[in-house]
Amino acid sequence: MVQLAIILIKPFLVTAIVTMLSVSQATAAITQQLVWNSMRDFYTSIGFEISSTEAHMGKELRLRDVMLSKVLTKESHGLSGTINVSLSSLKFTKINDKTISIILPNLIPMRLELEQEDGLSLDLQVDYLQNSATIEVSSSQYQQLTYTYTADSSYLELKNLMMNDINTSNLGLKADLKANDPYVTVTLQDYPHLKLSHLLSIEKLTYAIELLLPALPDSVFSFSGNLADLKFDSDTTLTTISKWSDLLIHSTPETHFRSRWSHGNANIKFLSKENGKNGSYHAGSFESTGDLTLSKENFEYNSESSGKNISLSHEDLPFPITLDLANLSTRMVMPFAIDTALKDFKLGLDISKLSLSPVLWSAFDTKDILPKDPLSFNLGLSGNAKGFGNVFSSNILGHLGNPKTMLKKVQNIELEKLHISGIGTTVSALGSFKFDNADLITFRGMPRPIGHLEVELDGGYALLDRLVEMGLIPKTQSMGVRMMLSMFTVPGTKDDKVTTLLEITQDGYVLANGQRIR
Repeated sequence: MVQLAIILIKPFLVTAIVTMLSVSQATAAITQQLVWNSMRDFYTSIGFEISSTEAHMGKELRLRDVMLSKVLTKESHGLSGTINVSLSSLKFTKINDKTISIILPNLIPMRLELEQEDGLSLDLQVDYLQNSATIEVSSSQYQQLTYTYTADSSYLELKNLMMNDINTSNLGLKADLKANDPYVTVTLQDYPHLKLSHLLSIEKLTYAIELLLPALPDSVFSFSGNLADLKFDSDTTLTTISKWSDLLIHSTPETHFRSRWSHGNANIKFLSKENGKNGSYHAGSFESTGDLTLSKENFEYNSESSGKNISLSHEDLPFPITLDLANLSTRMVMPFAIDTALKDFKLGLDISKLSLSPVLWSAFDTKDILPKDPLSFNLGLSGNAKGFGNVFSSNILGHLGNPKTMLKKVQNIELEKLHISGIGTTVSALGSFKFDNADLITFRGMPRPIGHLEVELDGGYALLDRLVEMGLIPKTQSMGVRMMLSMFTVPGTKDDKVTTLLEITQDGYVLANGQRIR
């Protein structure tokens, strides 16, 4: 996730750096030529060659036959190929001393040709269509520029895709992406630090992919979906540097990335027809929100979605499958400082009221024995740890993917909440542990924990009886489970409620309700 965030923000950072270096010497007044020069400088700085025909006509700078091309080499990119983008025209108009309007063409063809050393090749041709599209560039004091893109609609359409000389148009492949009423603003400022603010809103985003198989005349596959009221905004701050690689070395406490996003109703649909058999998959949600903060000191991620639903059907399935989920939320805070000071971390996951369709329940509960109350899972963890490393480092994923390295960073952990409920049973737990990172022998390579865990089980014996009645567990096996529960638990405050206290002592002993078990 961290690496993905870096990939997403890299183009914005590079744009900010190059553009600000081109324009920062300017006064508050900007000109058509200055704006075009800054755009041209940006694309040439990342390896594009640009050709065009320029003409000044009064307050307008008009460009015709604008071509952007870039050659990819195996030495610098790991593969060879070309990128080509063409714009029939660009018109720069001066609105006033602080505002320039750029009128964009309705059609922008793009082509990507790639070839790997193993012979695999790709030829992708895409058309970007837009109606009444303009970019407005405005300047203000403190060396700040704002780019605002608006259009009635924008549309991305697949024209052709060839993979290893196989033309997918012969497979009836179609793909498109449409945005209604897109609005994008990007604000750049380089005082006292380089800052980039980004805002995007789309009234409705729709997408669709369709594939036909000529070898199977009665077969078709389609994937489609939509998002309503999509919003995204972000802020990036970094020191003024000359190239992206410097960020990995000279990132400072001021360097950070923050983003937020939200959308309303969302739907995804997959339809298939193969050998005359129909199938479908549908997923939807009412609304979703999220935010991400990335800095040299910290990584924080939060997301929440409500009203999620999933349905799956196929003629080969005995019955359709449907799931409903009232709420799903995640929380994560991780320290990434490279010093030895302890920092807070948090982890949370809430899955609320997961409901199964009656026909799905009846598949394994034919006698209607189990209670049908929704399933819920709630987890909350917190603690202290030394920083997991520099988040801007290229090998950060290697650290995060190594459990032993992660555990050695953790000093203490607290289980603030664990609650699992459903089918007439609940499990709750609380606890806390400290870790001795100097002792990796007692628990075979894992830092030795010291602490306790309190667990409460309500309805466990009734659940065992129901599973036996359903025939899912043999009666003799359930008796063994009952015996184990009686050995490691004590009766609770009411019938069919038991509790247990698990402890790990300073000496490495494991106790259950005061009795040593290890």
